[in-house]
Amino acid sequence: MKKPTLYMIFIALIACIATYFTYVISTYPLMGMKAQQIREHHYTVTDVYPNGWAYIHGIRAGDHIVISDDHVDTIRTHGRVEKIRALLIERKGIYSSFFINYERAPISYLFYTFFPLVLFVLTLAIVLYVYRRFKETESVLLLSVFLLIVSMCYVSGEVSARFDRIGVYVMGLSLIMCPVVVSHFMYQIYREHSITLFSRIVLYTLYICAVLLSTISYILVCSFHISEGIYLFLFLLMSAAVAALIYKNCRGYKHVLNHAKLKLVFYTILFAFLPFCLFYALPKVLTGIVIVSAEYTACFLAFLPFAALYIVMNKELHDIDYMLKRMFYYALLSCFPALALILGFYVLHPASFEWLSYLRIYLLCWAIMASLLFIKEEADVGIESRLVFNKARYEASLLRFSKAGMSSISANSIIDNLINEMKKVLFVKRVFKLEFLKTGQRFCLSEDDCEIDLASLRETLIREEMVIGTVMRGKSGYFLLVGETPEIYTCMFISYKKDRVRFNHDDLVWLHTIALHTNVLLQSFVHVQEILREFERTRDEQGASSLLLSKLLFMVSEQEKESLSRDIHDTLLQELILIYQELGQGMAIDAARDQLIQQIQYIREECYRLRPPFLLQMGIVDGLQTLIENHRMKEQVLIEFASNLDAAERLGEWYTVHLYRIMQELLHNARKHAEANCIFISLYKKENRLLLVYEDDGVGMEMSCLGNTKQHFGLVGIKERTQTMNGELSISSAPNEGMLIRIELPLPKKENTEENNYGNPSFDC
Repeated sequence: MKKPTLYMIFIALIACIATYFTYVISTYPLMGMKAQQIREHHYTVTDVYPNGWAYIHGIRAGDHIVISDDHVDTIRTHGRVEKIRALLIERKGIYSSFFINYERAPISYLFYTFFPLVLFVLTLAIVLYVYRRFKETESVLLLSVFLLIVSMCYVSGEVSARFDRIGVYVMGLSLIMCPVVVSHFMYQIYREHSITLFSRIVLYTLYICAVLLSTISYILVCSFHISEGIYLFLFLLMSAAVAALIYKNCRGYKHVLNHAKLKLVFYTILFAFLPFCLFYALPKVLTGIVIVSAEYTACFLAFLPFAALYIVMNKELHDIDYMLKRMFYYALLSCFPALALILGFYVLHPASFEWLSYLRIYLLCWAIMASLLFIKEEADVGIESRLVFNKARYEASLLRFSKAGMSSISANSIIDNLINEMKKVLFVKRVFKLEFLKTGQRFCLSEDDCEIDLASLRETLIREEMVIGTVMRGKSGYFLLVGETPEIYTCMFISYKKDRVRFNHDDLVWLHTIALHTNVLLQSFVHVQEILREFERTRDEQGASSLLLSKLLFMVSEQEKESLSRDIHDTLLQELILIYQELGQGMAIDAARDQLIQQIQYIREECYRLRPPFLLQMGIVDGLQTLIENHRMKEQVLIEFASNLDAAERLGEWYTVHLYRIMQELLHNARKHAEANCIFISLYKKENRLLLVYEDDGVGMEMSCLGNTKQHFGLVGIKERTQTMNGELSISSAPNEGMLIRIELPLPKKENTEENNYGNPSFDC
């Protein structure tokens, strides 16, 4: 039988048992009362459970009750009064009759009575939904089985409290089975990662032990009147054994254990069961005292189905480690205030409660404080910026300053923007820049001011090692360090607020942040100026840019052209096509339609000129033929092209684009300057060299004028590209004799012909 079929049978069985439990819970309220028989149908109450029906209706230990029901076996065998429909209470010879039902029951009693049923229905709905989506994933099905068993354990706990035999057995079996199913889930998760966590024999042994232990415990409880606490003991024992087994076998596979979803499952299970284990099961087993009743600690189990649904349905999860660290920090932080609160209450009212009540109040205060601190941090992110004006003002200011910095063209414009922001945000009247020269140890002020304390500032700058964002307070205001070079400190003077009010903590944090922003912008301008000076120096010394600078400039140029081509095609061209389609619906706009057609054609040509879309797919030969054909049709010039390269040959992106751009420059030069009627172009490969020859019958030029870069910028660009490709360029021309250009280039290495990175060209020289 297939596993999905077994899974559906299991769900049907659970649903049938839950239906019976629903009947028991709705028919018989939890009495929570123990009694000792005096004579037939007459009993004396010996103990009353605080959360039961009897306690709520005023029945206390020592009361005499009369039960006329025939089904009072639980009183004779275990001394527990449950599953009765009516009783009489005798007090001083006066009998009061009660019908056992849920009328006039308080909300709290109804909550912990019917909440397990509501949780079971929600869990069943989530499990069925998960089954429809992930029925082929066994680990997800096992997680769903675990959820059903936990919810069934919760419901059966309510039924077993009424000492229903089926409820007692199902509660014991499901409680002991919970850690076993967790071990099966872990086993399957690791198996899906091709790892055998432990053998199947171990897994089968755990299941068999769980069934045997629960059956033996049931016999002991029902036949030998052993306390139901044996189930809690076996649950804790089985949980410890499974935890040790998983820990022992998982230590060598941390790369799987650290998976975010698996960690979230583990922490969710721990969070759901930890209150039940620490405050109910463990104290009851060890001392017989209950710190927090099971009705309240079991409520944490409600997190399990919703957490499981979140884990299964979401691909991106929250940072669980970060959240746990925060929760641990807030829990630790809340310990001492809660303890101080309880001690203060004890000093004021020393005899009000017993020690167990103080412990419960302490746990409640601790949980509330930790939760409030956690919620407060979340509120700081989502709500504080809306409620607290300063926070919104600071954030908007940093955004404005960053946007203004993107369009700044000089360091002075950055400082001007900074001054404006400081006046707007801090509400101060005076802000100006001052510079401290390290060599001369003197100040240069943008404004004359005799009131500011420069002497103390000078001592601070000389004596201490300063960092960007440092705020120094003087007699008239504050000094903020925003920039530093080997020669100069750049500071901002900011006057006090109105009535000499100092800056608060948020103001100082904002000043530190905006100083760092300013320093980044100023440093960027310094680096740009250094690059430009180096470029100019290299040109002056060598007459042309160095090979490295040429490669850098051409790489940036090609990237910009590619971006421009994509932007024009995706925005402007699409908009014009849309306008054309809309205008085409009318009949009186022919002229506008023709004009739009011309514009669309023009933009297509520009896009092709900037970056031929299929150049790399076509290859260099087909790309050059297309370029030459377009030029021939547009200029009505005779152009002959010859090549011995294979049409399928690929030379790599960097090499192909440079060669294509050289051909573009040659044809552009012929159209603009040569006035040629006939052009001959050849591209030949010989051994590991590539020879490009261009010849026309145009007006030619004086070779002495070749060095004028303003008049022959296109030829200079061809020369730059040729040098970048480690090639050689020769030009021969005379007035009215046409022009002959010969370019010899090394072919790229074979392993780099498919190189798609501009920064890694490689050639054979």
